[in-house]
Amino acid sequence: MNYKIFSKTKIFIPIIILVLGFILYLPSNTLAVSCGLATKQAYKTNANNAIYYITPECTKRPFKSSIIFYTYFNSFSDVKITTDNLLNKIANDKLGFMPWGPKYDPKYGALVKIPSDPKVYLLLNNKKYWIKSETVFNALLYPWNWIEDVDADLLNKYIEASEITYKDHHPEFTIIKYKNSNKVYRLEYNQTGVLVKNHIKDETAFKKLQYRWDRILTINDLEVYPDSKPFVSEIVNNILIPTTTKPVVVEETNESASGGGGGGGGGGGGGSHNDDPVDDPVIFEVTDNSIGLITNKIIEITLDGIVDLSFVMNANNWNIMSDTDLGFASSTHPTQISRYTTVLDADDRDYNGQDQTDVVVRNTLYLTLPLELDNEENYVVSLTSSTGNKYIYDGTAGSFSNENFSSWNLIPGKGLQAVKAIKINQHGYSFASEERYAYVGYWLGSGGALSLSNQLNYTVYNANTKQVVKTGVSENLGLDSLSGENLHQLDLSDLAEGKYYLEVDGVGRSFIFRVGEDTAFEIFYTAIRGLYHERAGTALDSNYTYWDHLMCMNQVYKTDVLENFGEKFEENTSKANSIEISGGWFDAGDFDLRPMHLLIVEDLITLQEMFPDKFNDNQLNLPESGNSIPDVLDEALWGLKLWENLQEPDGGVRAGVESYAHPGASTCENDTLPYWTYAPNRWTSYKFAGTAAHMARILANYPVGVSKALELRAKALLAWNWAQAQTSLGTTAPVDRSEEDKLNELEREKMYAAGELFALTDEIEYQDIFKALYPTYRGPTWSTNVYSFWGYANAMGTNVDTVFQTEVQARIVNIGDEELEKLADNNYKNSTNFNYAIAWGSGSNPMRNIVGTAMAYYFSPEQKYIDAISLNADYQLGENPLGLSWITGLGILNPEFPLHLNSMYDDQAKPVPGLPIYGPHAQDYDGDCSPADAWMCLVYNNYYPTPINIPGLRQYAQWSRMADMNEFTVWQDMSYTSLGYGFLYAISNENETDVSSIEPDDYPLNGGLL
Repeated sequence: MNYKIFSKTKIFIPIIILVLGFILYLPSNTLAVSCGLATKQAYKTNANNAIYYITPECTKRPFKSSIIFYTYFNSFSDVKITTDNLLNKIANDKLGFMPWGPKYDPKYGALVKIPSDPKVYLLLNNKKYWIKSETVFNALLYPWNWIEDVDADLLNKYIEASEITYKDHHPEFTIIKYKNSNKVYRLEYNQTGVLVKNHIKDETAFKKLQYRWDRILTINDLEVYPDSKPFVSEIVNNILIPTTTKPVVVEETNESASGGGGGGGGGGGGGSHNDDPVDDPVIFEVTDNSIGLITNKIIEITLDGIVDLSFVMNANNWNIMSDTDLGFASSTHPTQISRYTTVLDADDRDYNGQDQTDVVVRNTLYLTLPLELDNEENYVVSLTSSTGNKYIYDGTAGSFSNENFSSWNLIPGKGLQAVKAIKINQHGYSFASEERYAYVGYWLGSGGALSLSNQLNYTVYNANTKQVVKTGVSENLGLDSLSGENLHQLDLSDLAEGKYYLEVDGVGRSFIFRVGEDTAFEIFYTAIRGLYHERAGTALDSNYTYWDHLMCMNQVYKTDVLENFGEKFEENTSKANSIEISGGWFDAGDFDLRPMHLLIVEDLITLQEMFPDKFNDNQLNLPESGNSIPDVLDEALWGLKLWENLQEPDGGVRAGVESYAHPGASTCENDTLPYWTYAPNRWTSYKFAGTAAHMARILANYPVGVSKALELRAKALLAWNWAQAQTSLGTTAPVDRSEEDKLNELEREKMYAAGELFALTDEIEYQDIFKALYPTYRGPTWSTNVYSFWGYANAMGTNVDTVFQTEVQARIVNIGDEELEKLADNNYKNSTNFNYAIAWGSGSNPMRNIVGTAMAYYFSPEQKYIDAISLNADYQLGENPLGLSWITGLGILNPEFPLHLNSMYDDQAKPVPGLPIYGPHAQDYDGDCSPADAWMCLVYNNYYPTPINIPGLRQYAQWSRMADMNEFTVWQDMSYTSLGYGFLYAISNENETDVSSIEPDDYPLNGGLL
């Protein structure tokens, strides 16, 4: 039950119920109930994914949210299987929702009740205070929508304290502020028994006090308390010790947009915030919202589940009203409705084969209004009658609920109801860049491109002071075929460090965005820590992550099977020769280990080599932190370790690890598949030789790394000698390539290894091989690989041909310039060549195209390379047609359901941060994808409009099992984001921020609601 409802008639009933509870409290007795199923337990049947909770009274309630589920149970493995017959014998509970469970932490300052009893309690310092009457409740200015329904077992954890019967002051430990001040205080009795207010001066102090950001009570100015010593960040024995720091300030926000508060079982949980600079507005957790704005004249409604399309597409069945905007004082209908339909879920929920009957779609409607909505006014959008059946999906499982679609509340310019037509970097623009933009445009499904004026006037405001800092006129880029948008570009290049928002005439207000403000390290840390969460052959310890797990994949079986670009083994492959392994990273959402992962090691070593003074020990909260080796190299060493394990005594390196099938519905620790390792091949051995040589060269710069560097030198030479002695081509190239193409790939890796070995040893033999191969593989050809040149370009021995080396360095700079040229080809500025394909991440991760740019900067440190990498970051972090930040944990609007098995089946509600999701995958089907029941065709055949009529960069569906769109790989994606965002941090003058203590609820970082 949500206590905040705009309609006064709707709020009347719950208030009356609560009032009666204040007047008369009749405690209910807990009776022993004979029940066919265990009470306080979750059940489901094999025929249905719906999960039910059996109450102590032997009734059943459905879980409608995985978030609520996790407040009762640790894992979906706690759900017991029963029969339809037994479950149907349990009566449906009359309560229409699940209250928060015993594991929920409402935190201090929460107002709670249990569903069977209208008594309302204030929770403070592990005690519960009964607010005795409605008069007291109102006099103390508590908002009604703060009240949350909780399970009785949760409320019973709190100690019964005194009753609140007074109206002239608030209880001790209440967090307060005054209406016209942003200062936050805690009330506390001093040694003389006087109730005083202690100023909480920084965010760290507030967090350590364990209060909720959405439960700061605004009190009457006439309620005056003496000042006492301020609270700051140091705590000793639960007492805060004063120090000097910046103050906490709080912006007035609309509670319904915050991450907390919404009472009741269907509402949001405890509010959360981002570790923003302490003198900025409070940052609240971003939560899902089925209503939003494209512009202040176009409302976006998201309908997940079954709807009557003829009903919802009829404008006369929609009403928009407001009690604060006279233009909508009477019921107003849209003038036009357009639609975009995608697949939300197509899992085989009935286990009878995946087909069209399994498809559940998301219908997104765009309601065009006759008038613009005003920012920060209240609106109610409603249907003339309830319709449809909502589908609840968390990316792992889904089920239909008993809820219909009926009405929505809307406050333009607040929170998630900023307009989506304005695209900004949702985490933080690089202050080091001299090019920063925002974009305006949108594609409205069947409504086509959003119509915009030829020029748009825009204003930039300081988000803290609300003062104008800049005005401008857009650059009209025309119709962009890749996005389907009439696109405008807004110049933000001259903004100083700070936090801002945009207002565009005729469009609306943007999300808050940051420029600089130490955001660069936050992004880099999140990106590279994604790799840590993909580590294989190890457990992830809770000292280093909240996404911990037990040991995963430390045993594989040797074979003589040659690897062929990831082809799987036969199920009956022999398990006679097992070996233990450790190291490397799982490939993607699943658990194979591929030789291309050595590319990640190359990227990380290169990053360390380019900026040795910026990447140090103890930066990334790794198990190896504190060993006097930079953490970036520690992560690279972990990746290299696997291939050391897979090197045979004769030097040949085995080509990775695979199984006979994809893993099922489990985390890596519960994966029961056997895994085998391929035979050694030349490609992998050359690749390892070059990477190990590179690591040995850089690691030797650190005294504690010298011994390991010598060991890696020997292993690199052994792998090289083995590969040189072979005569067969071997594989590790896509299966559909010709033998000539495979040879080219092999020779390129040979050139790479030769260059790195020459840089390590200064032996002429390797220089001669590199120089012989260079004319063929210098490019421009498809086989150009800038890594092949890096080692030789950085060789420092006495035998270096300096004239030739200068040519190689110039070629690297030339490759960087070629990447820069692609920026001019794309209206949304990024370096992707979209002429190739929009597939497997090319539409979301332009950081794939910045390696040459970063290396070019190393040899020619020009501003244009910084700008280019920054623009690619802007695209990935929100400045793209879908307006999403394509990396989990960063930005405001993230991909909802990444295909990452450890995230999908662990105990955390949110996915691992730092996963760069593939995004759009474009096809030109016209409803004719076949076979129709194939998982891919279920997606493409259920689009509306059909794919041939959808712009390529808008072809994205939310279904997690659509791997083409919602997976990623460590080598195609995470490698480049680690390098790219590491580069942007290294060239910035921004501080290294401590983000190691960030908790899951703090993600996504910079989930800032305006």
